[in-house]
Amino acid sequence: LINKVTHMSCNILIFIIVTPLTADNYVIAWDALKQSFENQQLIASAHIDKLFSFVPLKKESLSSLSSFVHVFTDNVSAIKALGVQDMAGFILFHIGARVIDTETRRLFEASIEQNEVPSLDMLLKFVEKRCKILENVGTLVGINEKQDNIFKGSSKKTKGGPPGKTSLTISTSSTASKCPFCQHEHQIHRCFSFKHKPVTVRRKFVSDNSLCFICLKSGHNASSCTAVFTCKKCEGRHNTLLHLESFGVKNNSEVTQKENTNVQATTSKPVGNNTVFAGTISTQTTVVLGTAVIRIQDNTGVMHQIRILLDSGSQVSAITADCANRLGLKRSKSHVEVVGLSQQPVSKVKGVTQCDFFPLQSEQPLFKANNVIILSQITGLMPTCSLPVTVRKRYQHLVLADPEFDRPGTVDMLIGGDLYPMILQPKADIIHTPGLPSAMHTNLGWIIVGSLKDSTSLPLMSLTISTVPVMNETLQQFWRIEEPIVHTQSTTEDERCEEWFCKTVSRDTSGRFCVALPFRSTINAQCNTEQDLITPSGLGSSRTMALNRLLNIERRLAKDPELYSAYRCFMDEYLSLCHMRATDKQGKYFIPHHAVVKWENGKMKIRVVFDASAKSSSGFSLNDCLATGPKLQSDITDILLRSRFYKYLFIADIEKMYRQIRVNDADCAYQHILWRNSPNEEVKEYELCTITYGVNAAPYLAIRCLHQLDSDCGTEFPLAKNLLVTSTYVDDIVAGADTERDVLELQRQLISLL
Repeated sequence: LINKVTHMSCNILIFIIVTPLTADNYVIAWDALKQSFENQQLIASAHIDKLFSFVPLKKESLSSLSSFVHVFTDNVSAIKALGVQDMAGFILFHIGARVIDTETRRLFEASIEQNEVPSLDMLLKFVEKRCKILENVGTLVGINEKQDNIFKGSSKKTKGGPPGKTSLTISTSSTASKCPFCQHEHQIHRCFSFKHKPVTVRRKFVSDNSLCFICLKSGHNASSCTAVFTCKKCEGRHNTLLHLESFGVKNNSEVTQKENTNVQATTSKPVGNNTVFAGTISTQTTVVLGTAVIRIQDNTGVMHQIRILLDSGSQVSAITADCANRLGLKRSKSHVEVVGLSQQPVSKVKGVTQCDFFPLQSEQPLFKANNVIILSQITGLMPTCSLPVTVRKRYQHLVLADPEFDRPGTVDMLIGGDLYPMILQPKADIIHTPGLPSAMHTNLGWIIVGSLKDSTSLPLMSLTISTVPVMNETLQQFWRIEEPIVHTQSTTEDERCEEWFCKTVSRDTSGRFCVALPFRSTINAQCNTEQDLITPSGLGSSRTMALNRLLNIERRLAKDPELYSAYRCFMDEYLSLCHMRATDKQGKYFIPHHAVVKWENGKMKIRVVFDASAKSSSGFSLNDCLATGPKLQSDITDILLRSRFYKYLFIADIEKMYRQIRVNDADCAYQHILWRNSPNEEVKEYELCTITYGVNAAPYLAIRCLHQLDSDCGTEFPLAKNLLVTSTYVDDIVAGADTERDVLELQRQLISLL
């Protein structure tokens, strides 16, 4: 006990000094020490501070990396030893606690139990409670200040009375009215809860409770309001809290005051790539545009629901860039320009994509959408405000294409005139209701569209867009096509890669090629290069990363049993063809995998691809270590032009081309994967025995083996000789002859050669 005295703080040291060190007081002193030194929150915070204060490493060295490992390992282990269950939550709390003010931090510490390890949720709930308290206290202070000013004392001389006699006139006013939104004692424009609601919710509340859109008080409407202030954002005759940011349209106050039928039509300039063209009309009519919810597959085959807007006035269909990125849709370049009303250019086209449409009520795709342009944004919220309950009640018996058609929501996709007929039925049923939008039956369900009377005046939308070719891009594309092909010079690394292939390639007893992976550090070993090449030994641990990716894909596959079954069949076939094998060898790199799905004629086709670019713990991937090799692929234009010389033509496909070429056993250690058929099974380790799709050297190795096959055996098949070099595009072969006899013989020789 005495040995610890020198390390004590002042307060506990004084306590120990004044306490007689007897056997009876030992337990008391020891408890005091434990209470002082076992502050788990303080100790854990100190360890986290050491992690945050670790100086970033400038250069790789043994001492610096060892220091990094020791500091992080020791402090993380120490935090775990303290019994901190949710380490991530405590780290977030630590960050939050550092940025709040001292008074709030002090009150929070007083509110928690001793030695309790707090979390971010506890801090946020406490701060929210403080916000409520400060809001209420601030309102009461304002009320009291106003009441104090109401009590006025005035000196008045009274006729006939003695001089100097005063009379005190006291008047009181009623207390502040209750907020109609939260029922607390403050006005609605000072209501914390009301101000933090979306503007569409605020507008709906004001409309449903018959409040004035200018002063937010009851008993009158905006046309009879005597308040002189206007919106601070657009100077329109409405409260700033009810301003709709997404429209960017400035209301003219004279429109409301002078003529109820006057229309101010404006074409808004695209601000922040906004493609909305809006006009403000003060007539009591709102036009509801048809919306629907559909399903689209992402690049892994998982279905996602997106909201679409139907507009037959648009010449093209469009999807937002955010939605396309979220789905991982493949995009290609576009050489068109999008224009709207009055031929005004709008948002820049970010590409073109395609996708399959699945209705909510069907597992079969309705149609395929091609040439869907990608824009930053299509429109604002649709509808622009919540629709009256009478609309939903009128059509509640129908199967709606958009179950939330009456609530403002974001639009992910615009269906234009190119796809609009696909959703229409031959004899569509239409239900008309006076004063309400109509309901039209489509292949997606019932859509609600049309005008709605007796509605609050709001900006109207016109989403008419069309595309025009960009002349500059079109002209450049023409010159690129006409430009003769310039053959690039092989780099020194490409030449070494070719030498490495010739030195290591072999064929097994069945005739299959066996290749070695071209590690850059290996093929450049004999050369004095200034490049800092990554060696295979520089790959860090990757098993944890691959395991997390496997668990993630399992969770996604569990939501789609059909896709899960197809995934299992693919992996079972991979194993049965001996393209992979179970192994107990130590893997040097683990490749995560996922599914790519294509729908053809209503049937799902799945291919499992492998991500050899996934980073290991060292920050490097397998692809970082491999050379890609020279480009050997023939130009597709030359192949197609050459095929037009023949009278008879055939097209062939080399089945599972990559997987016909084996990788030598030593390099298979860099192609390990994790897999199991069911989450109930134990995760097993496999190694891929063939060239793997996703490895950057795979295209070179596969095509180079075709060229080697042509060189080794081409003389035995004179008609098929050079065909694998000049008429093959990856795994597709396009060839022909002038007579039926010759084309059949060419086909036979090609099959025999392969």
